Amino acid sequence: MHIPSPLSSADRPLYGWEKASVALLGLLVVAFGGVTLLRSAYLATRKTDYGVYARAAWAVRDGGDPYRTADDNDWHYVYPPPFVLLFLPLADPPAGADRAGFLPYPVGVVIWYAVGLLLLGFALHTFASVCLPTAVPWSRRWWYARLLPFDLCVAALGFTLARGQANILLVAILAAAFAAALRAKPIRSGAWFAAAACLKVFPALLVLFPMVRREWRAAIGYVGGAAVLLLVLPALMWGPTGAVEQNVRFLQLVVAPGLFDAGELTAEDKLLAKELHNMTAKDSQSFVATLHYWRHPDVATRPDTPDPDTRRWHWLLSILTILITVAAGERLRRRRPTPSDWLVFLGCLIAVMLLVVPVSHFHYYAVVAPFVAGLVCRSLANDPRRAIPDPRTLTVLIAWALATSVPLLDFKFCETLRTSGVAPLATLALWAFGIIVLLNRPSQQPAPR
Repeated sequence: MHIPSPLSSADRPLYGWEKASVALLGLLVVAFGGVTLLRSAYLATRKTDYGVYARAAWAVRDGGDPYRTADDNDWHYVYPPPFVLLFLPLADPPAGADRAGFLPYPVGVVIWYAVGLLLLGFALHTFASVCLPTAVPWSRRWWYARLLPFDLCVAALGFTLARGQANILLVAILAAAFAAALRAKPIRSGAWFAAAACLKVFPALLVLFPMVRREWRAAIGYVGGAAVLLLVLPALMWGPTGAVEQNVRFLQLVVAPGLFDAGELTAEDKLLAKELHNMTAKDSQSFVATLHYWRHPDVATRPDTPDPDTRRWHWLLSILTILITVAAGERLRRRRPTPSDWLVFLGCLIAVMLLVVPVSHFHYYAVVAPFVAGLVCRSLANDPRRAIPDPRTLTVLIAWALATSVPLLDFKFCETLRTSGVAPLATLALWAFGIIVLLNRPSQQPAPR
């Protein structure tokens, strides 16, 4: 007679206190949504970027220029043209304009918050499903693979949700790209990576993922996806000539000032460029921003833009970290990598991406969620008896979470931490840990008990 082997503690259902914790987390997410609605719609000064997208969408529907139309906080739209088309159903007219046919502003805020939660759930579930396909559904191991990355990234994810930012959409797109790549669908994967680049430009660096994996057919999806998003869809709204003009304006107003001098722009357009790239107006966490803060610690005398030497050091560090990451990926490819190994490699590229982009806000750290999920899943994959990662991995992840969370607190010393380099250095350390993980062969998996 066959006697089934007993389940390990990792494969058992959640304990009572764990079920209570999950229920409490759900209640906190709902309560946080209420706070987000209050801050976004009912304060005299709205604490959200949602209005930027909604107002730019109104400008498109009204035949105006999304890049010259500011929201109620006088903030401007600084994304590529396709994203504003996604927001057309949530368009928000300015005060005094006809609101017939438009959703109430608070309703739009709630919808966007709910969409963010759904996308986040999709992304975390996708990463865990691809990396741990044999995990017993609804077991402790199954739950921890999905919720632990959320817990460790909760500050950045919460900041993104509260500000109505688009980072969670980017995480969901990367989840779709990663899943397609690991499921041998390179053309679809390339199209998703193109969508990521068309949302926030700097994810274009992640094209190195399919390149290192030698998925050359991904180029078909990448080029096709970019053509559809940057030319075909905008042409449906503005016509072929208008689509090209919108892309040129984006490059001129948003991309170029971050790399070069603002050049021959109108006074109004220079204000838009300054709004995004001014080093004294944003607590950016990139290589160039951190070096700029270190060279000019006095806020009162800190220049608005970094000097040429700072930019040179930035590009030197950027090229060095990119080359090291690619080299680690090449070595990984020659072995028999697991899906979680590939997710760690994608995470290393994401970490470098956030340090390389000249303007890297704190809420961008929400995009590190795939990296955290990769490290968590890799540790669990190496030992099927585990529900939580090994102590070394967990310690590194907790340290990174604290370094990127504490500066967001509303205390005086936290203002100094935001420009001290704590968060980017912690992210650089997390990247280095990921590289070490990739260079080490996975431990032998013990037989389940």
